[in-house]
Amino acid sequence: MINEMQNDSLNEITWEDGAQIVQLFALRLSFTSSLETIQSLLPFVSEDKKERILKFRLQEDAHRTLFGDLLIRKTLIDQIHLTNNQIQFTENEFGKPHLKGHENIHFNIAHSGEWVFCALAKKPVGVDVEVIKPRNMDVAKRFFSEEELEHLFSKSESDQLSLFYKIWTLKESYIKMIGKGLHCPLNTFTIDINGGPPYIKLNGERNNSVYFKTFPIDPKYQMALCAKSFNCAVTFLSIQESELITHFLSGQTDVL
Repeated sequence: MINEMQNDSLNEITWEDGAQIVQLFALRLSFTSSLETIQSLLPFVSEDKKERILKFRLQEDAHRTLFGDLLIRKTLIDQIHLTNNQIQFTENEFGKPHLKGHENIHFNIAHSGEWVFCALAKKPVGVDVEVIKPRNMDVAKRFFSEEELEHLFSKSESDQLSLFYKIWTLKESYIKMIGKGLHCPLNTFTIDINGGPPYIKLNGERNNSVYFKTFPIDPKYQMALCAKSFNCAVTFLSIQESELITHFLSGQTDVL
């Protein structure tokens, strides 16, 4: 499980030896918030996000999307010292969100099942989390490189599922970091995790300018982080759902 670690403001971080500081915030959802509470939280997100949330057919999808947005907002309020109404998001041509007017601040959000994660850094960053559930390994043949497939199918059937999700989340975290999503086909690069820390191969060559890390957050989940740096120091902070709700409904945060 993720444990709380020291959490310094990103604006106060000093860089040493080329290391990038990545702050990773974790929120575990209970899905017990009342409809009244959810309705009370909607004014704190943008109109576009509110419309998207209200269109979800499943309450859990709406819950994850709302709390993902609130998590990044609280993170930016606490770490960058913005007010909520100063936070405006734009998207690049592939749909990756950015903080308007703050080109040196990068973030990424991921959610699956009960978990929501937000990564914050001064260089591009990507994070992915997936619920581990049974998979037909034929999907790997569509999205994995030949080298990744060879590694995957060299394992016993009982070990393939965990390896599949480790490779998958690492690949997803990379395409989220570069901001292209699936416009960068997953089978056009290789994540090598055979015998050491994960690294990426682009055009068959190892690229050391990208940092990867996986985290054992929960036996039922796999999570991975990718950052544009050859060296990173990652700090964690676990945030309680009740803490996030109180932060926005205490009357101290601007509605939009």
